[in-house]
Amino acid sequence: MMMKISFVPATLLLLSWFGCTTTFVESANILAVVPFNGRSHYIVIEALLKGLAAKGHQVTVFSSFPQKKPVKNLTDIDVSYLTPTVVNGFTLDFEIQDMLDKAKNGFIYFSFGSVFKSASMEKHMLDAFLKAFSKLPQLIIWKFEEEIDNIPPNLIIKKWWPQRDIFGHKNIKAFITHGGLSSILEGVNAGIPILGIPLFADQPGNINNLVRRGAGIQLNLEDITFDNVYNALTRLINDKSYMENAKMMSHQFKDRPMSALENAIFWVEYVLRHKGAYHMHSTAADLPLHQLLLLDVIAFLLISFFIFLYLIYIIFKVFYSHIIKRNKTKKVKFSKDKKKQ
Repeated sequence: MMMKISFVPATLLLLSWFGCTTTFVESANILAVVPFNGRSHYIVIEALLKGLAAKGHQVTVFSSFPQKKPVKNLTDIDVSYLTPTVVNGFTLDFEIQDMLDKAKNGFIYFSFGSVFKSASMEKHMLDAFLKAFSKLPQLIIWKFEEEIDNIPPNLIIKKWWPQRDIFGHKNIKAFITHGGLSSILEGVNAGIPILGIPLFADQPGNINNLVRRGAGIQLNLEDITFDNVYNALTRLINDKSYMENAKMMSHQFKDRPMSALENAIFWVEYVLRHKGAYHMHSTAADLPLHQLLLLDVIAFLLISFFIFLYLIYIIFKVFYSHIIKRNKTKKVKFSKDKKKQ
């Protein structure tokens, strides 16, 4: 049987590149190169890869996180030796489960993701968090990369926590985050009120979307003091509207004709069925750079603006010359009249 070979690059979930070799969409050979050394980033696409394998596609994955148990139709190629792995472990074991179950006042989860290290924050910020946590009745679990001396009894730190499993626990009351897209989506999906402390890039916008919907509070880095942290967390937990709005957002987020995973699988297979789906190809990809960046439009507007300024200059110059000439004529006439007198 002859097979038509094609390579279709596509950006899917956090810059993961796919190549597909296929004749029939029922069974495609899919290559996934996932160049992330952070487990929290990899799991975003892991479910899609497993889902495609479960549909019968032959999936080959280059990543730093091979499956611990073999998955049918999925072949892992471990490349963790190429980049240092920044996280470890990802299961909610009995010890953690028991600890969260016993948190009678609930618990707050704190993580700045796998890129930014909480241990690198300035001392006055760390002191502000520790003091605020010590005054709260809730258990605090914090992803922190180093040991801390003299921590309050209601604070537990680890280098990594199983975030998705923690979000599914009934006793969670709030989530403190930097506002990364993956963390925000997981928090919204779980229906958890969020205290957002944005660091850079898209994070301020992500958190602002929650604030506008009444499901979160934002604190900037320069605003981190004991009073601000304590008051924000107290308000987030005690004001029931934040939890209600978070639950409403979660319901809205999940109310769709198919799950997010099913939707992702559908579009991968759609591209396969339609041989790259070039009918959906953006015309922007074919534009010359000067058109793509609207440099021609900008040049036209700038030229028009300078022409307008030049015309204004000419008008004022003519007007000024006319006034000067008129004044000179009046002066000459006045001088002649004076001499006659």
